[in-house]
Amino acid sequence: MNHADLVALLKPGVQEQGGRWADLGAGEGAFTVALAELLGPAPVLESVRDMLRPGGRMIVVEYSTDHGNPWVPYPFTYATWVRMAEAAGLQGTEQLHSVPSRYFGSMYSALSLSPRGEGQGEGLRRPAT
Repeated sequence: MNHADLVALLKPGVQEQGGRWADLGAGEGAFTVALAELLGPAPVLESVRDMLRPGGRMIVVEYSTDHGNPWVPYPFTYATWVRMAEAAGLQGTEQLHSVPSRYFGSMYSALSLSPRGEGQGEGLRRPAT
């Protein structure tokens, strides 16, 4: 995968330059799985959802498989993401783009939206303290 592929995965979900974005890289995903075991899969995503402004955008980039290996232990398909996003209260999930991958056949990007509350906004907000 080259830089143009990486940009192509994100570009459909980015409406304009600027704004506030966060890159939540999971590396091998070991801590994400451990946290999900302690908190439950839905509470982890609900926490991320709660950091988004009303109508904020969350872009997921993942390999298109539900079966990992030692190097990519916890990938999930778009269909699995749709279920996870819905369970966490994210809305409007749609697949944005897909590129070939030599590891698992392909990678996809998907966009999910935080529910709109009062007002409208994009990006992240600070969690309540």
